[in-house]
Amino acid sequence: MGVGLFGIFIVKIPYVVELDIWQSAVYFILGLIGISLGWFSQYVLWLKRYLEVVTAFVMLMLLAGLTLPNLFDIFHLEVVENFFHAILFVFAIIVGIINKKRTALLPPTSSI
Repeated sequence: MGVGLFGIFIVKIPYVVELDIWQSAVYFILGLIGISLGWFSQYVLWLKRYLEVVTAFVMLMLLAGLTLPNLFDIFHLEVVENFFHAILFVFAIIVGIINKKRTALLPPTSSI
């Protein structure tokens, strides 16, 4: 969510990065969903699905940035953004592994 707010209010940092408004909006929405699920959701399955969706999204952004950094002038992914997506992807994989081990230790709950 922080990246989304940063990209909405500060679109361009000269010689470093230029964030697209749609990217910032997607990051902001994903951040809001993640925060709301983390604070208010009691269902571990929803959190796992959210993590899977975010991991897939970040992986696609990383692949798009590495293969087609200027996709038909729709969006532009700079090298800094590729590093950002790579770090997020590795972080999401690590969180997924930790979450998998952690949820395996939880007692089964009844579904209502």
